[in-house]
Amino acid sequence: MPAPLRSATAVVLLALCAAAQAASPAAQATPPGPARVAPADDVNPHRIAVRTGAHRCELGRSLHVSEVSADQRTAVLRWDRREYTMRAVHARSGAMRYEDAGSGLVWLVIPGKSMLLDARQGQRLAAECRT
Repeated sequence: MPAPLRSATAVVLLALCAAAQAASPAAQATPPGPARVAPADDVNPHRIAVRTGAHRCELGRSLHVSEVSADQRTAVLRWDRREYTMRAVHARSGAMRYEDAGSGLVWLVIPGKSMLLDARQGQRLAAECRT
């Protein structure tokens, strides 16, 4: 895929993430945790397959998914030499959205690729990640 198209895809994913956050003030007011976890059908309406294993990303970065629960509500992700248990939450965009409340990491998964964000710093950590 040409570089301008990859960058455009990343921008679209970031915009979808921002739109989902902005459109849901109730989600922002509710503290992270079990109360935010949505029903299984609600967090994966498009039946996106979340794969385990190494995910190679742009700029030589990578993340590793060691475990995904059968209902895809949790995933164990290794990034920057640390493991995070990510919990699926509702995303209006239809993407799979996993969050780790303690670290502020957000992992967005769409068919064929994913992106890791630091919600606290407002930065993209890894983009165009593929298995």
